Amino acid sequence: GPGLGRCPLVLRAAAKIIAEARDRKLPMVIDADGLYLLTLKENAGLVAGYGRLVLTPNAVEVKRLTQAMTSSEVEKEDENDDVRAEGTTAYGAFGSDKSPPGSPIPGRLQTAWADSPEHRASSDMTAFERSTEGVVIVKKGAMDVIFSTALEALHVDRRSMLCEEKGGLKRSGGIGDILSGCIGTFVAWNRILSTSNKAPAIMADDDEDRTNEFDTAHDNLLLGVWTACCITKRATRYAFEEKRRGMTAPDVLNELSRTVDEMTGSSIAVGDEEE
Repeated sequence: GPGLGRCPLVLRAAAKIIAEARDRKLPMVIDADGLYLLTLKENAGLVAGYGRLVLTPNAVEVKRLTQAMTSSEVEKEDENDDVRAEGTTAYGAFGSDKSPPGSPIPGRLQTAWADSPEHRASSDMTAFERSTEGVVIVKKGAMDVIFSTALEALHVDRRSMLCEEKGGLKRSGGIGDILSGCIGTFVAWNRILSTSNKAPAIMADDDEDRTNEFDTAHDNLLLGVWTACCITKRATRYAFEEKRRGMTAPDVLNELSRTVDEMTGSSIAVGDEEE
């Protein structure tokens, strides 16, 4: 997203890349103009249900995404209403005894779904949550909020973490780019962990095990994203303490190595690296 621009040709190409990455089950982080891409009508549904994706919007971008995705959800609901209305006109109310045997209109299935616990759980989700189901979202601010919403069998599963690490007192262009880069690093590490020979998801023998292991992998992804947010906040604070009003994004970048070592308890020495 950072530096992508909004040329229609570039955005169409980027949308194809996102779709291809999703088909290949690759992890992704989308920021800046990439978030604008998701607000376009032709890209509705491009990311819904993809649990390997992280979005990093600020407050304004969250508002735009919510408006765009809510609108697309309303349009889908209207289309479903039209289909139901056509079925009612042709064969009577969905699920009624007047529906002829072998009717192509799945009336009873529609009624059963409307009365099911799964449907009631889905109804508890907002339009924005349905459009971003499974996606990890970082709402950037004074305190970053990392959250994800998923529709389980009988309930809505909402998970969230709050980054309360104190940042610097100056907002500088490019800090969001550093954050998305840090998140991308931790997402890549999470990918390596989840696909290693020791990853439990590869060794699962039944559906329950696979579900539990997916939950673990998703929680690890949330934790990795939260860690990246904390590291960026602290590096920004260190850079501000050093440069004050003259702080720029490269100053934050220069503080990342020290911050990572400090926050992870790393004690790697030059001699250890050579070994």
